[in-house]
Amino acid sequence: MNCFTLSKPAADFILGIDIGGTNTVFGLVNEAGKIHNKGHLPTEHFLKPEDLIKSILDVLQSWKKQGLINTMPQLAGIGAPNAGMPDSIIDNPPNLKWKGKIPFGKLFTEITGINCVLTNDANASALGELHYGSRRKIKNFVYVTLGTGLGCGIVMNGELVTGINGFAGELGHTIIMQHGRMCGCGRRGCLEQYCSANGLVKSYLEILKNSGSEIYQNVINDPPDAEGICSRALAGDEAAFYSFKYTGELLGLALANSVAYTSPEAVFLAGELSDSGELLMAPLIQSFERNLFHPYKSTVKLMRASFDAKESAILGAAALAKKELIIV
Repeated sequence: MNCFTLSKPAADFILGIDIGGTNTVFGLVNEAGKIHNKGHLPTEHFLKPEDLIKSILDVLQSWKKQGLINTMPQLAGIGAPNAGMPDSIIDNPPNLKWKGKIPFGKLFTEITGINCVLTNDANASALGELHYGSRRKIKNFVYVTLGTGLGCGIVMNGELVTGINGFAGELGHTIIMQHGRMCGCGRRGCLEQYCSANGLVKSYLEILKNSGSEIYQNVINDPPDAEGICSRALAGDEAAFYSFKYTGELLGLALANSVAYTSPEAVFLAGELSDSGELLMAPLIQSFERNLFHPYKSTVKLMRASFDAKESAILGAAALAKKELIIV
């Protein structure tokens, strides 16, 4: 991510924030879509949303004290799990420690004095791709983030699809396996329990256990993360290899289904799991093409997103704040 020292007051920039299940990243975005003064905080360390907000404010104030910014930003766009417009509430996020309906937008403005707007984190990433991506001519696409969970944003005719309550595009909470793994949303068999960094770990452990492998007892109490499983697969660990194969096949099926009801030009992939290369992409592409509804075969592009999902979310959240909060 490109980060720069500001040469203009922070009031000329919009604060973009991406709240993920593991980390929160934020930065000041200028009109050209360049990110300045990036900050990073571990989301999982904050038991209350107020504590995260106060820590973000502390970072902003430290930038001002150091002379990196002249004034505090006036506007913020925030991407967060299970966040919806227009009420700026985070509603029972399954991958965060915070529970219930959290009036995050209200809390953020009360604590920081910065006006803000919230959207789903994957929606924010989709907006970043739409406004600043290298393929901005594509105006109809599905954007999928493969991180701690699985997020999805849908753009149709150049506009983000939000639905009646801002929760449109929750591909991660479509059921792919009836009576399957328990999800943080309270249901069983949701896609993100299989096709995400956490889902990959669960698949790896299940394959080891079912195969009777001695490795299972060695890793059950301290399992490798997605990156570790990738390293194991490349080193010849068959269980790790088949974990990626299983994940890719299920994800390809789910993405093919999403094409049938969205009719996009492209499906963009971003996030930690999408960095696994051919381990994931080879079975994913095969499954995707095999399961596509025939009018879409060989016409819908499946490709990597222009930016890292978090960078895209910062950009998209800032773009949303500019659209929703600036009166022209």
